[in-house]
Amino acid sequence: MDFHNLNYDELDKNLDKDLKEYNKKKLKYIILIALVLLFLFKGTILFWLKFSIAIPTRYESQDINVTMKPIQINYSDEKIANSKFLYKTLLDFNKKIEITPKAKYIISGMVVAYNYSFFNRSEFFDSAALYDIGIAWDKLADKNFYKKYFSCYSQKNEMTGSRILWTQAKTTNIPGFEKNFDFNKLPYSHTHIVPANRNIMAALLNINTWDKVELEGYLINMRYVSHNIEYTSKSSMSRDDTAPYGDNGNGSCEQMYVTRVKIGHFVYE
Repeated sequence: MDFHNLNYDELDKNLDKDLKEYNKKKLKYIILIALVLLFLFKGTILFWLKFSIAIPTRYESQDINVTMKPIQINYSDEKIANSKFLYKTLLDFNKKIEITPKAKYIISGMVVAYNYSFFNRSEFFDSAALYDIGIAWDKLADKNFYKKYFSCYSQKNEMTGSRILWTQAKTTNIPGFEKNFDFNKLPYSHTHIVPANRNIMAALLNINTWDKVELEGYLINMRYVSHNIEYTSKSSMSRDDTAPYGDNGNGSCEQMYVTRVKIGHFVYE
């Protein structure tokens, strides 16, 4: 090649043109990928932006008692009838769900599982119950003991919408328990949480497995009407009922409207 006859101005012009075309294509791909990600994860992105910061209400020096059973004070029929209220969901303030408190409820223990990854959200239940948590107390509220003898995880079936705490014993010889023990009698529960406000939800997102927590609020039933179709969901009212229908018609999990969260020594309201 005769380099003496090269037109460097023309060469620079062609290189500049090619570079601009390359950058245009690159920008188009970046925009396309960003739009696809926004479409797929819009709910997740907005979810984290909305509930990213939890502000503690106060500090309590007293440790959380993880050995005691949940405290439940059932309401009378009259009090139940007078306690109903409309709840504006935190994801859509235009959506109102009727909540009926059935009992005052406080549960303390160690977190063994949690779940808030509901990619496919239903119009009713998933818009209100934004968080699932598995809590163990008494003998199971010991991290080393639990990890040695049990494994579990909280999951939502995106096809059926059911939320389940899967629990498995690693051996049949567990100290303090019978060989053929009933999982429904174990001191742990799976709770579907309706957070009372944004700060409560943000606090729940700060919870990690094996944390000691205390939740205070109410066991509730929920009702929602859309296009003349009524949707209802009822909380379990005991800790040892069995799936799939529990003791209150829907399932063996608790539905809880949470007004106070304590994680370690920090309280969120």
